[in-house]
Formats: sequence, C-alpha cells, structure tokens
Amino acid sequence: PIGLFSLAAFLETHGFQAAVLNANFFPDYQTSGSAWSGSGRPRPEGYYYAQDQANPVWEQVLDFIEAVEPKLIGFSCHDLAVGGIKLLAKSLKERDPGRLVAVGGPTPSGAADIFDDCLDVDFLLAGEGEITLLELAQILRVNDWQAPASHSEVEALGGLYHRSGGRLIFNGPRRRLPVLDDLPDARRAYYWLAYERRLVLRYVQLNGVAPSRGCLKMCPFCGPRTIWPRPVRLRSLPRVIGDRAALRLSYPEHFHHFSFSAVDFLARADRGDDFCGRLRELEGDYKFRCYGRVNNLQNEEMIETLIKTGCQEIWVGVESGSQKVLKAMGKGITVSQIKRLDQLFHNYDFPWLAFIILGTPPESEADIELTLNLLRAGHFPNIQPFTFQP
Repeated sequence: PIGLFSLAAFLETHGFQAAVLNANFFPDYQTSGSAWSGSGRPRPEGYYYAQDQANPVWEQVLDFIEAVEPKLIGFSCHDLAVGGIKLLAKSLKERDPGRLVAVGGPTPSGAADIFDDCLDVDFLLAGEGEITLLELAQILRVNDWQAPASHSEVEALGGLYHRSGGRLIFNGPRRRLPVLDDLPDARRAYYWLAYERRLVLRYVQLNGVAPSRGCLKMCPFCGPRTIWPRPVRLRSLPRVIGDRAALRLSYPEHFHHFSFSAVDFLARADRGDDFCGRLRELEGDYKFRCYGRVNNLQNEEMIETLIKTGCQEIWVGVESGSQKVLKAMGKGITVSQIKRLDQLFHNYDFPWLAFIILGTPPESEADIELTLNLLRAGHFPNIQPFTFQP
C-alpha cells in the first residue's frame, strides 16, 4: 500500500503519529491472493467475503485498531474493498459511535456515491490525499477529535466529501502537489511496516515506490486517472535512487528487491538509461521490478540494459489480442507490437508478466478467442487475467 505509506509519512513530518496496517497479509485469513478481494482460501460457490462476518480477519483488524487507539481511522478503497470497508466501519461505530472514519483511494475519487448510504463513513477523500488528510487532521485535532459542530470548518477543504444532513457533500477538487520531491522520503514512509505484526519480513521482500504520479494514456478502464489526471509528474531520479539506497542501508536484511509502481516509469528511453546508469553506480547488488508499456519496450537495447542493471521482471498491460478491443480501450498499441515484445523477452529468457482484461466493451466471444490464440501462439511465461469492472 504505497499510497498509505505516503500519507503516513506526510502526517509524521507534520507532527502526527500514523500507523499503517495491511490486512491483506493476515495469515489467519488466507493462504494466497488478496484478502480484500476474497481470493484466498477456496470458498463455496457464491461466497462473498464481506458477508462472512465470522471470518477472523475482521476481529484481527478491529483488535489492531483497539490496540493502536487512533483518533481518525482511514481506509484505502478500490471497488472490491467496498463491502469489507462498510462492514468494518459499521463495527467500529458500534464499538464507539464517536470514532471518525475516512475513506480514500480510487473508488471515492471516481464513484463516491457508493458510500452515500453508509453513514458510518464520515469523510471521503478524492484525488491526491496528502494535503487534504493533513488539513482535516489539523481541524479535528483542534476540535478534540470530535466531528465539527459547524460544517463551515471543513467546507473549505478541497478534495473532501463531508456529511450534511446525512448526505455527502463534495467541497470541490484539490490542487495537486506541484513537486513530488517535496514528499517525505521512503525511510520514513516504510517505518510503519513494523505495525504489520510479524508479517513485516514477508511483505518487504518486494517493496514498492512510486517514481511518478499520473499516466500518459488515461485508459478509460483504469483507476489512476480518477486520482491523478494529466499531466504526469515525475520524481527526480536522484531522489528515487537516493531513497532506494537509504532503504538498503537502513534495513539491509529486509530490502532485497524494489518494485516501481508507475506505469510510465520507462516512458522515455533517456530516463530509463539515466536510471540504469545511476543504479549501477551504487555499491551493492540492487534488484528491481517495474511496469512498462508495450510500445515503450520495442527497443531491444533498453531491454538488455534493464536486465544487466538488475531488472528481474516487467509487468506489461497487454489486455487483449483483438485490435478492435485495444482501440476501444485507448491503449495506443497494436497486436503486432505485443507479439514483437513477447519474442524480444523470450530471446533473453526474461520472465515478464502480461496483464489481460476480459469482458471490456465491446469485446465479443470472437475477440476473446483472438486473445486466447495470441497467448497460445506466443511464449508469455506469466499471465495475470482480470475481468472488466465498470
């Protein structure tokens, strides 16, 4: 949860204490997959995790909250987590009606009305959350961590939904952070991994950092466009490299790999070359994984440079083997480019990962067959399928 770590770090630098809990990795809940999406242990047909109130994950999360005793409880929410967050918010209010609950992330940013009927959620944060959350916390602290008696106290906070008469009221968008390098460094952001109980070692084997915010393509099916509209903002490479080196020095027994969560990390060849050059100058053996675009990875020299620098895997949005569907998605790539990339990676015996999305309008059974034929005819060592969700 890179976004949560950034929020926690930002609050820390402004005099607040913050703890991050990643409930996806509670061992009592699941054996694989994501707890929030309910894809862990085998379930009966028709099982929906948010209706399973006997599942131990809920008590574990509530026990953690009771132990930390937060004044404000926040949840990061994508669409699959809505049911679980509503259940937890209800349980929190039943235990203490005075608790304040806020929700941020892709769903509040793009579909806030999903929480209209959930009166247990007091605030929604839309878009980039650091400044909004900080200003909200400052107001609540002055008010002794009680819901403001007057709505005028929170109406001026851009990027915030507050309740008035039970209804969610949006204050309007928040101006984005102009310079990402002003955000706290990773050492502070990752400090709160310690709050993941005994799972800290398991989780940080692959840790992420966001070297940019925003996306060049703005594909209509993708959540980031609701949080970070254009233009794309980049963190400086000295800062990105410096944070990685600092983490390695601070936690040498934990941080063996890094993952870069920005899709446009390799959008420019000169930036990719510059990054690889800077990383090779550091002492030690640095391994990393990152995202890439089909059309930005057609250069064999770049692929070879990334592998030699320590790249162990690249995650690529292939999405479909149908040109019609790719065009409808606004991907800006061709099936021929996908085939070429697959062959390039195969030439280097490189274990890349292809994301596939099924069910995207206007996909037909014939289009799905084209996708399956593409995968069968190619090499594609790793495939991660998803189903389209409006």
